[in-house]
Parts: sequence; structure tokens; C-alpha cells
Amino acid sequence: MTETLHEPLPDPPPPPPPPPPAGHRLERDPDDRVVGGVCAALGWGQSWQGWKRVLAAVDSYADLEVPLLQSVERLIDFVTEDAG
Repeated sequence: MTETLHEPLPDPPPPPPPPPPAGHRLERDPDDRVVGGVCAALGWGQSWQGWKRVLAAVDSYADLEVPLLQSVERLIDFVTEDAG
């Protein structure tokens, strides 16, 4: 009789979606579908739970990589610009 020493490996995650076409503009996400979907995919629960997890993992901006900071700044600019 053969004894299993470990759990079988989980299925690999699906490949990432293709990038949006050139000139595509992201839509606002008033219902929190994007952040909520990312958190759900990572197994982090709801978006507020994901943000708490991220905030708990860093002490200052020095803990973050520059490309991430730049992306967050662009995201903040995008979601705070006037829709009109």
C-alpha cells in the first residue's frame, strides 16, 4: 500500500486577460467590481478586507516599488478627475 505524503498540487491559475486595445479608456468602477474581484480572486474577501491586508503589510512608501507607486498615483488621478 502506498501512502500519500502530501496534498496534490492545485490547478494553476488561468492566464491573465489580454491587455485592452490601444486607446481604450478604463471605466469608473462605482460598484467596486474591479477591486472586489481582485480581492476575491486572491482569497482576501471583500475589498475593505483586501485594503486592510495591504495596509498591514507596509510601514511606509519605502516598502513599495516605484512602478507600483506610479500606477497608484495614476489610478488616484483617474478616479478623482471630473467625469464631465
